Amino acid sequence: MISEVGVVMNLKFGWNRRSFLSALAAASGGLLAPDRIGALSLFAKKRKPSAPAVDGNPIVPITSGLGSTGDIYAELGVTPLVNINGTVTVIGGSVMPPEVVAAWEKLCGIDLTGTYLRIEYCRDAGGFWLEPHTDIGAKRITIMNFLSTGEESETWGTDIYDNDMKFYESCPGDFNCGLIFIPGTNSYHGFERREIKGIRRSLMLNYVGPEWRARHELCFPDQPVK
Repeated sequence: MISEVGVVMNLKFGWNRRSFLSALAAASGGLLAPDRIGALSLFAKKRKPSAPAVDGNPIVPITSGLGSTGDIYAELGVTPLVNINGTVTVIGGSVMPPEVVAAWEKLCGIDLTGTYLRIEYCRDAGGFWLEPHTDIGAKRITIMNFLSTGEESETWGTDIYDNDMKFYESCPGDFNCGLIFIPGTNSYHGFERREIKGIRRSLMLNYVGPEWRARHELCFPDQPVK
């Protein structure tokens, strides 16, 4: 027999779920009697305060236009999903406008007809290194944008090598600096192993040819940019 706050429960074998829940409800009611509320306040869950009005004004429901149906995904024609496959750009639906593609073509003197957009968000930690390579092959252009803000992150830029694959110099790794090149027989680049305090972040864009095998990495595997 256990007595607590005037509630007596006979803990005998043969209880079923209904009798147990009934006894539990009775115990809860006794524990929350007025003379016990003060003592239990330290252990009770705090009620969340009501959400304040936005900018001091009441929230006005949307009755027309975008968001009025309550299902903005359906209105935008987007199918909600749970991403369990990492940074796969087909999920983001990253379509580049023709004007952007034309600007890259003009800047780099390259024809991107029949190519596909690939976007990779890179996060590298201490011990990371990358041997010299050219990117020649399926990649038609490589665009790197450095996004690190950690201590000494300005030294985390991509390393450039000469034709003999000997280190030449490092690109500045300052936030929002970048590197653009057309892959060729001498476009050697990589990353020498060095201390990284935190996470080295960068965004890499590639326009790749139809021979690119990892189709799941492409923004639109069946839709070239032009």
